Amino acid sequence: MQRIDLDFSGDTDLSRFSETLDLLAVVPTNSTLPTFIGHWAPPEATARYVHMYTQLSAVQIEYLQDHKPHGTWTLPCPEADFSGFLSRQIVDLHTHSADPDMISKLSTSFAEQQAKDATQVQLFSIKVLRENNDGWLVPNTKLMWKWVKPQSAYRTSGAWESTLEKAVIDGEWSAGKGLVILVKSVREENS
Repeated sequence: MQRIDLDFSGDTDLSRFSETLDLLAVVPTNSTLPTFIGHWAPPEATARYVHMYTQLSAVQIEYLQDHKPHGTWTLPCPEADFSGFLSRQIVDLHTHSADPDMISKLSTSFAEQQAKDATQVQLFSIKVLRENNDGWLVPNTKLMWKWVKPQSAYRTSGAWESTLEKAVIDGEWSAGKGLVILVKSVREENS
């Protein structure tokens, strides 16, 4: 896994976050549909995948420091099945989120497929920083998200949020573009 070095000015809590987590964001061009965000780990990893639906727009994703647009594509699947469709594609193509060729493998596959139900989407790669902990995503845990921008003249970080969407929206209003997103897992309380 790639490491990103940021200067957190000696903040030992934040220095725990230097492992890169590669996410794929699928933003439907029909703005009423939710955005799908996923991560697929390599076969040897303990945590296999992260999938979530959010209302983040392409414009909001562009507030993140480590994002890369991959253009507009037609996914040969109904909008309700992005998670299942992409998971099947990734397994069939023997790829994962850290594979530098994942996007080109997926785009080739999309171009070869025809479907009566197809959805126009924008694809983005997003890099976030996760805890330096091999067991970071285990049963009975949930993900928490936080934005940081150490170079900001105003606020340099937000609070831990229960969704990526909340963290990005807070960072968008508080610090503008160039946000770095941190993610950690915390034990869920028994209800």
